[in-house]
Amino acid sequence: VENINFNGKNILVQGADMETAIIDGNQTGAVVRFENGEGNSANLKGFSITNGNGYYVDQFNSGSLSYYGGGIYCFSSSPKLSNLKITGNSSGAGGAIYINNGIDSLLSPIIENCLIENNYSGGNAGGVFSYRSSTKILNSVLHSNSAAGDGGGVYFVQYGNSEVTNCLIYGNTASDNYGGGISTTDMRGDLYVNHCTIVDNVASGDAGGLYWTDTDGATEANLYLKNSIIWNNSSGSGTLWTTDDGFNINGYFIGSLSE
Repeated sequence: VENINFNGKNILVQGADMETAIIDGNQTGAVVRFENGEGNSANLKGFSITNGNGYYVDQFNSGSLSYYGGGIYCFSSSPKLSNLKITGNSSGAGGAIYINNGIDSLLSPIIENCLIENNYSGGNAGGVFSYRSSTKILNSVLHSNSAAGDGGGVYFVQYGNSEVTNCLIYGNTASDNYGGGISTTDMRGDLYVNHCTIVDNVASGDAGGLYWTDTDGATEANLYLKNSIIWNNSSGSGTLWTTDDGFNINGYFIGSLSE
């Protein structure tokens, strides 16, 4: 039972494998924290991350405290998270992982070869919450995560050019809003979804599979959906939904299938 803070160290912390090396947060905050400018050479690898309930902080200096990042909390940092099993965590935002790089949206955390399952958010993002960050999610599986708000699997917000490649996203739920698999809001950067399968996700609002929206009406944003399958998702309004209040949102669907 322990909680880890990298404290600005760009080092590799490696366990034997994701099934036997377990970091248990004991419901005493985020299990692992990166919040001191760590880069991609700060690498957490080969662990199971479980039983975290989020870092309790006034994230936006608004005078309001809440819990962020049940499993992993990342602020103004771009670590590499690889070969991890992130399961059984909860928080108010980002049940598994919370990323906020508001100072520099070009920071690019990497989530690679990870299994993200059975996490819960009382707000948005049962799995991964990415705010103003160029986050990369690669070769990973996200399933059976749930959010009371948007984004059962993944939730992207505002600036940054993010990528989801070679991922399986299934069985996630946005129980009170949009995007069972992937949801976005106020997008002011590009999102690349490549060679992904997004199936059997549920949203009570629009888009059981992928919800893509730009509601700021100011900055052009592009969704690139390439060689992907979005199938058999359920919601109030279909599997894939795009909307824009300022005609600054574009979609490029190449070799993809949705129903």
